[in-house]
Amino acid sequence: MYYELDPAFPGFRKGSVGLGEYADVIIDKILSEKLARQEGILDSMFFRQRLTFKRNESIVKKFYEKKIKNQIYISEDEIRNALLRMSVKLHVKHLYSPNIIEAENLFKTLQNDIPFDSLAQKVFAGIDEQKGGADLGEISWGDLDPSLEDVAYNLKPGEYSQPVRSRWGYHILQVLDRQQNIMITEEEYREKYDLISKIIRRRKEEKTANEYLKNYLDPFNIAVKKESFFKIVQILKLDSDQAKLAFQPIKPMSDDQIKILKVTLINNLEDPFMTSTEMNWSIGNFLNIVESIPWDKRPQTSSSLKFKDDIGVLIRNEFLLREALHQGVDRFSEIDSLVTRYTQELAFNFYLSKSFQNYKMPADVSSYYECKNDLENPIQNVPSSILPGMNTAESYRLYYSGKELHKKLLSNFPKISIQVNHQLIVKESQRINWNKSFRMFTVPQN
Repeated sequence: MYYELDPAFPGFRKGSVGLGEYADVIIDKILSEKLARQEGILDSMFFRQRLTFKRNESIVKKFYEKKIKNQIYISEDEIRNALLRMSVKLHVKHLYSPNIIEAENLFKTLQNDIPFDSLAQKVFAGIDEQKGGADLGEISWGDLDPSLEDVAYNLKPGEYSQPVRSRWGYHILQVLDRQQNIMITEEEYREKYDLISKIIRRRKEEKTANEYLKNYLDPFNIAVKKESFFKIVQILKLDSDQAKLAFQPIKPMSDDQIKILKVTLINNLEDPFMTSTEMNWSIGNFLNIVESIPWDKRPQTSSSLKFKDDIGVLIRNEFLLREALHQGVDRFSEIDSLVTRYTQELAFNFYLSKSFQNYKMPADVSSYYECKNDLENPIQNVPSSILPGMNTAESYRLYYSGKELHKKLLSNFPKISIQVNHQLIVKESQRINWNKSFRMFTVPQN
């Protein structure tokens, strides 16, 4: 098993006591799944929908590992060359357009001696500079999309590029400044080895995956019908493509939106939405498929471009799932393990949510949180049950409702004998620097 420690984890989760509580949570997840199975909750539409999606998602991911991830090799020379390039720092600005025609018009305008910054103000009008404006700041190797990076590194300070295509659209880059640290030590190489390996691996995976997908999917002649797509976009009143530049709230396609589409397009549900040599979707098929997906995993409706991209991923995964099942990937034991762990997590969150909602806060604790920010009447005594790091009433409720859930789960299974080796937990706790924030610490199963 393993346990996860979030960055800057709260004080009440530190030390051997906190580590023991993580062990309790692992136990709670296992018992939650058993209880949910007993109570028939796993047979509900909510659970069945999510577990089916998780199994299919796990099959596709395992197929990806088999075909792509496990085929990647990184040499020492690649890492050293990347480190040399990483020593070069560039200050970069860009102009953006979702289509090539508009990007070429921007480029022609620049050639007519219109200042880069003046154009940037028009292109990014109304967009917060911190959330996707013209200035990309200081970048080095690994910070940009590879297609943009290659162009940026070949520009001299003051120069700007022709339109460059990335996964998001088209960009015109301008380098404002270029600095290089020629001296690279062996210590710096060791320090950045993992980071560079990760970036190279990610890029190689992406390139290999794109090549595989092209070779695999092209023969199917997959096409989404523009007329059907734009009918849906117009009914949903999606934002413009440029809205994708700024950080957007998560807006998956909702049940209400699907109902509106089914009613509005009642006479078009048999119209083709996606065609291929292997399978075809009508508009009705597409809406039914989206409806069967857990809400938070559905195509996003924050912009028409994002919606289009997510539909592409949905179609791609449907074809990959078919191929993975054909190759028997679903019989891999890891798939069952992933689904079992996810089931435990899902059941635990279900019962924890109920425990959280039903938890009754002690009166003195409620008073404390209501008045803790009152500067005129500061509270003198902090209730002893409020542990270091419980800065909000929600954090208090979550912690103690989890404690109550632990007791309830144990009482539901009195015949199950559970023993925790506290000596090992103390020993493990002593190995950890609890003052340092980190994401995950793994305990070997053996």
